[in-house]
Amino acid sequence: MPPLLWRLPWVTMRAMAAAPVVTLDSVEDPALSRDVVGLVVRERRRRPTRLRLTVLSAPGRLVDSERGPGLRVGAPCGVSLDVGPSRVEWFDGAVTALTLRSPADAPAVVVVEAQDALHRLCTPPRRHVWRDLSEGDIVTAVAGEHGLGADVDAGPTAYRLVRQSGVSDLDFLRARARAAGLDLWATGDTLHLGPPEGRSPGSVVLRWGRELLSARVRTDRPAGHDGVRTRVGGEADGTAAVRVGARVRLDDLGASVDERGFRVVETRRVLDQRGLRTAFRAHAEE
Repeated sequence: MPPLLWRLPWVTMRAMAAAPVVTLDSVEDPALSRDVVGLVVRERRRRPTRLRLTVLSAPGRLVDSERGPGLRVGAPCGVSLDVGPSRVEWFDGAVTALTLRSPADAPAVVVVEAQDALHRLCTPPRRHVWRDLSEGDIVTAVAGEHGLGADVDAGPTAYRLVRQSGVSDLDFLRARARAAGLDLWATGDTLHLGPPEGRSPGSVVLRWGRELLSARVRTDRPAGHDGVRTRVGGEADGTAAVRVGARVRLDDLGASVDERGFRVVETRRVLDQRGLRTAFRAHAEE
């Protein structure tokens, strides 16, 4: 099959009603939720999920005290979204950076950056030797060092010797997961290791002109390989359940791709003046 590239036109985003709900220290903050003017959540396989939240500045919103009210680095932070009759959780993590911006021609805003629990594993490079432990034992031990619980769905095989040679805990566990064909992700204060489908069970069908607003599908033949790789990048409306690890199928894009299965490897959920939308990347299933 020769290289093939479809470029499909962008579709005008239809208006959607979406109300973000922001929690700090596990308590909903109505004033903060009301003042959200921009929201981006980026999720990738085996990487920390990142939140970028832009809110209007207000007296007392930023604090220096570790235990004071308001936004502060280290505070547990969550974001969910009211989409129609249901509420969908978009992010659960902790604040990692705060920036105050006060342009001359616009209202002052606070940019909140946060990451999920995987960011705790972004340690300086270290060396360690693990003896007579399984993959699950290693993940549980590392998670415990960072105050996290562990949920492991992996084989019971114990390894006589495993070396962590000058890499961060996150890179070490990512490499172990990748070698075993597993995914590593976090929810709340729990670190998970398991098959990709365990991260986001089920599948979703995206129909052109409905849930699917734009798409680009590329098929290529890598040099030295007989197989064909297919990748898809697209944009879905806010009602589509496009999550990392999920299987997706594209409908009404032509017989050459509508029966092919894809696995989502990255999503970017955005809420701003244009409305609510999800951009995603997926690779063809092996």
